[in-house]
Amino acid sequence: MPNFIDHIHQAEHNKKVSEYLLTDNQYYDWALVTIFYSSLHLIEALIINTFHKNTNQLRRSDQTAYNFMEEFIKINYSDKIWKLYHSFQQASMVVRYLHHYKALSPIPSHSYYKKTHVEHFIEKKFPSFTQLLTSESNLNLII
Repeated sequence: MPNFIDHIHQAEHNKKVSEYLLTDNQYYDWALVTIFYSSLHLIEALIINTFHKNTNQLRRSDQTAYNFMEEFIKINYSDKIWKLYHSFQQASMVVRYLHHYKALSPIPSHSYYKKTHVEHFIEKKFPSFTQLLTSESNLNLII
């Protein structure tokens, strides 16, 4: 079972992958997937730090891991953190599954997300997320 430090290291690694993907003009949209997983690992680290258990030990059998995480964040953190996390998750879903849920027909993710939009997620939204987590948890989670 990964521990607190393992999750922090994975979050850092995923963030670096996001930054690397931003340098590519063809696959930059996948930076949204890796930044989502970076945010996920930061929350996992906080769960282990607080409860000394991982999410599989805390979630109900009828919950998916994604549903558990969203519910956990809504209950334990500010609305700002939840909204940022949710935006990372939704953007990741668009990129991974090649469609936008509100569209009537599939829209390729590289057409949906312009590079400037992805840069905003990585360079603005993610730092805000880590600053808020740091403030609310009293742990330094700025990576």
